[in-house]
Amino acid sequence: KGVVVGASDATGSSPAEAPYRPENVLAVLYQHLGIDPSQTFSDNSGRPRFLLEERELISELV
Repeated sequence: KGVVVGASDATGSSPAEAPYRPENVLAVLYQHLGIDPSQTFSDNSGRPRFLLEERELISELV
């Protein structure tokens, strides 16, 4: 059995509620796997980078 999160406009072309992005799905997946979505790592130049730029969890899926 599936779940629909949010709603689209009358034409189905854009979100009317809960405009989540793939990064939000990844944040939920990472958290489920025990990986902190707000984790940082160093890039080749030594600068800290976030694992995900958008880390908001989808509360309906947590």
